[in-house]
Amino acid sequence: LAVAGAILVPLLALWWDLKRFRTPGRYLMQLRVVDRYGLPPTRRALIIRNVFRYFQLWCSALFGVPTVAGFVVAAIIDDVLGYLVLIVNAIPFLGRTRRALHDRICDTHVVLDERSSRGEFKPFPSATKDK
Repeated sequence: LAVAGAILVPLLALWWDLKRFRTPGRYLMQLRVVDRYGLPPTRRALIIRNVFRYFQLWCSALFGVPTVAGFVVAAIIDDVLGYLVLIVNAIPFLGRTRRALHDRICDTHVVLDERSSRGEFKPFPSATKDK
């Protein structure tokens, strides 16, 4: 079940990104992903971004099954990769621009959705319709 979740959650997030929806976290925090020019990123950039974003989760799913089966080497690889990815993702976040590794690789930025900060963004259009 955990392996299925580790595969399905990143695929669902990728689908949301490709459809130009926002993930629940980005929706609640009123954030959106843009390229360096403030435009929506290309499909290629979104796919690469999500692969790197969920790399640690996919490694855990990949090496988690042999770990449960009792393979000690798989458990060690899982731990080393997990900590390595965590450290590699944390170091760029401490920088001046505070962008994660997957954002630096794809040259994307997570920004506040200006439409929502100016009050122009209607989060639930169906709730504002006249009944």
